[in-house]
Amino acid sequence: MNIAARILLIFSIVLGLLVAIVISMSFLADSRQKTADAERQLYNFYKLANQLRQSSDDFTRMARTYVMTGDKAYQEYYFQILGIRDGVLPRPRHYEGSYWDYITTKEKNEEAYDPPMSLFDQMRQAGVTEQELAILMQSKEQSDALSKMEQRAFGAMAGFFPDDDGKLTVQKAPDPDYARKLLHSDPYHRYKAGVMHPITSFNNLIQERVLNEVEENKKTEKLLWKLTAILTVVSIIFAVITFLFFKYRVLKPIVSLSNTAHKILSGDLDSRAMTKYQDEIGELYNAFNTMIDARLKTELELEISEKSLRTTLNAIGDAMISTDIYGHITRMNPVAEKMTGWKLIDALGKPLSEVCNIINTKTGKPAVNPVQKVIDTGQICALAKDTTLISKEGTEYQIADSAAPIWNETGDITGVVLVFQDVTNEYAVLERLHKSEEKFKRLFENSEVSICNEDLSEIKIELERLRDEGVTDIRQYLKENSQLLWELVNKVKVIQVNEATLKLFGATSDSSFIRQFDRTFGPNAIDVFTDGLCAIWDKKTMYRAISEFRTLDGTLIKAIISYPIPDNLEAFKSIPLSIIDITELIKSEERFRSLFENAVVSIWNEDLSEIYQTMQNLRQDGIHDLRQYLYDNEQAPWDMAAMVKVRQVNNATLKLFNAKSSEEFIPQIDKTFGPSAIHVFIDELCAIWDKKK
Repeated sequence: MNIAARILLIFSIVLGLLVAIVISMSFLADSRQKTADAERQLYNFYKLANQLRQSSDDFTRMARTYVMTGDKAYQEYYFQILGIRDGVLPRPRHYEGSYWDYITTKEKNEEAYDPPMSLFDQMRQAGVTEQELAILMQSKEQSDALSKMEQRAFGAMAGFFPDDDGKLTVQKAPDPDYARKLLHSDPYHRYKAGVMHPITSFNNLIQERVLNEVEENKKTEKLLWKLTAILTVVSIIFAVITFLFFKYRVLKPIVSLSNTAHKILSGDLDSRAMTKYQDEIGELYNAFNTMIDARLKTELELEISEKSLRTTLNAIGDAMISTDIYGHITRMNPVAEKMTGWKLIDALGKPLSEVCNIINTKTGKPAVNPVQKVIDTGQICALAKDTTLISKEGTEYQIADSAAPIWNETGDITGVVLVFQDVTNEYAVLERLHKSEEKFKRLFENSEVSICNEDLSEIKIELERLRDEGVTDIRQYLKENSQLLWELVNKVKVIQVNEATLKLFGATSDSSFIRQFDRTFGPNAIDVFTDGLCAIWDKKTMYRAISEFRTLDGTLIKAIISYPIPDNLEAFKSIPLSIIDITELIKSEERFRSLFENAVVSIWNEDLSEIYQTMQNLRQDGIHDLRQYLYDNEQAPWDMAAMVKVRQVNNATLKLFNAKSSEEFIPQIDKTFGPSAIHVFIDELCAIWDKKK
């Protein structure tokens, strides 16, 4: 029998034993439950029988108390007990025990009731047999006879006595003494004893029946416990047998095979797996030995081929890396080891992207993986010209390369070979040419605007030194150290200016302007320079301000200056500063302001933007005739009038309206409205609405 069949047999036996144990335990639990149910039923039977006894005692107590005290409440309690026992009245919850003791002392006011059910119906429902009920019925008959005597006593208390038929129809004077004697007479006590004897017989009969049932259940439980124990012991024995089988027929041969494999790995190529079994383990041993023989033969052939290939690769002057189809490195030549910083032994099996870190020189982003590109296209691919290889030590090489697929005999791609060479020197020459072109382009792209190319690197270094020394508020620090501020001014180096700059400042050449650069500072130059230092300190990206300059012939001009603030020290060595002359613009504004102030005509400068926006909203709401809308909505013109904001008035206006100043006139402008002002204002609004000029 093979191992698979034996395992199936073992599994079937184990499963059968487990199922048998579960079934046995289930029957055992069921038997224990039956025992508990029988004991619970016996307790309930005792309670019901005790209720019959308790009701008889309660009858006696209520009847005797009534004839002794004459309190009719006890007579009412008597008939309530009778009605509850016979199922005529609803049954109070928690009726058992001392219920009537609490009622007679007024300590309990029962409000919750269950549906009416006689005591005998409760017994039938609980499982009392008819034979057992017949015994209790004898007790009830005695109790009923006792009840008749008690009711005769009640009649004597009310003046009613029995006739020849036993009915309480003879009316006389009430006789409490007779009633008391009747309830304490010998016949009364005999009836009382007659109630108790059947209850005792009932309890004995019930106890015998239930205890017999419990005893039978105990015997069944004992038998099931023995069966469960036997099954458990058998399961343990079988588990031990199963363990020994797996240990000696499965695990031990596998361990032996593993030991043989380790011997072969450690260099003992003559070791072979030996077994006497002809099952699956024996087949595994034979297959293992055959595999080892074939592997040794293949390795010998590969070793010869590897030596030949290694000699060829080491003679190649370019770097060479080969990968498998998943992009994991399988081979590197010494040139590739040098450029990547990885030894072949460390790089084997690692992804190409981890060993050969190539990025786009311009963007700094990872370059397209050439191996993946070859695998996707199946064609020879070349890297982009701007490609940088970063070695393990951080050395950067500009490289040019190509990647080609490796095919097997069936035409499938099994890997990729990547060949690349160091072109760092050639690239450096091209990069310098490119930077020169970019600098020229940056300086002269906007030749109409004055541009100065400045070196602020020494200023950046000085500011960082101050930051490292703990300076936090650079403006306050420069204010307290004015000499340092002028030292920083002297660290500004003008590298180059364009023709627009020379023309603006009246310079003849770059050199003459740069030499006389300090003569161009205007009155507020030091304040503007301080603001620029603060912008660099705060690491803003751009600085822009209005600065005053002097041309080389001494003419004062005003200009807007702006320059970018780079995020690295190298970029601070070449910062383009643009200068836009706004002198004439400022003069024009001043002339306009003078004309405005000194005009003989009253001129107001008003802000009607809120009115314009309101009109746009009215158009969106579907209003076409503004004049009609304003006449239909009398408050609307006044609301729009309140939107008018007078920004400025000239002197002629102040004189016309007899106002001392704009500050006095503008807040009281509504006082200047005449009787027809609102109609004129509506005409103005309609002109704006109609987009008149």
